[in-house]
Amino acid sequence: MAIIFAPHGAILAKTPNDPYFQQDLYRQINAESAWDKTTGSHQLVVAVIDTGADIFHPDLNDNIWKNTLEIEGNGQDDDHNGYADDYFGWNFVDDNNNVITAVNNAGDDHDTVSHGTIIAGLIGASGDNGRAGTGINWQVKIMPLRAINNEGTGSERDLVKAIDYAIEKKADIISMSFVTFDYLPAVRDALRRAYDRGIVIVSSAGNEGLSEMADMDRQAVYPICFDQGDKENWIIGVTSVDKNDRPIMAVAWILPRPGKIFSAPSAMLRPTVLRENSAVLGKAILSPLRLWPARRLY
Repeated sequence: MAIIFAPHGAILAKTPNDPYFQQDLYRQINAESAWDKTTGSHQLVVAVIDTGADIFHPDLNDNIWKNTLEIEGNGQDDDHNGYADDYFGWNFVDDNNNVITAVNNAGDDHDTVSHGTIIAGLIGASGDNGRAGTGINWQVKIMPLRAINNEGTGSERDLVKAIDYAIEKKADIISMSFVTFDYLPAVRDALRRAYDRGIVIVSSAGNEGLSEMADMDRQAVYPICFDQGDKENWIIGVTSVDKNDRPIMAVAWILPRPGKIFSAPSAMLRPTVLRENSAVLGKAILSPLRLWPARRLY
């Protein structure tokens, strides 16, 4: 870890020693200044509803949530919640406890399969350990909930089950980096239940770009617009900007609606935990980079 000193010894910024740390992007959201105050906490549980996650990745495994009411590997439903051996979360797509995603079929979208791991890494790849990249939280507990399949689609039923699971297991934040044009009332009601229990809801604005389709006054997208017309804005929306804080064509939506809207840089954003050195643009991966203000609101 490098500490940058100002005159008279004042500490300005904390910089991790991870080889793929993207200083310019994190500096754009003042992450280093935030890390002077805190680098996260294992008391904070973030439910990531996505395609699953590589929970044994060496830069993630220390920050993966564990269900302490469950005995790992005994095949029993120890906490009597209807899910046997849900020690690391649950796979609602395949109805089993395997939350690790892999490319299984020739038709699977490789980017989609790795999406949940990318999200988990941006939220909570261990920082300052000299390995891979750095998450916005160096310490956190990520609860992987697989409700999106390898083709990038998910059912209303699976999303509701994942949200209710996060409620039951007392997550602090629910992160959703996916969108749909369909209004799903059961998903909306489940998210509202979560919010009423004190859970912070964070949702991506999607990848449609600067077009008429990207104007939420003309075309609502969900989950981010589920609170549209409500008296309070209870969903934190996230859009994207480039290095100059300008909306990015590939991923930024026009957000005319008032409320809690944050932006994060995503141009050539490199995944923090993928085993190859690659860059990702878009793919609705912005929500994790705004979990810092979500934590403050919480």
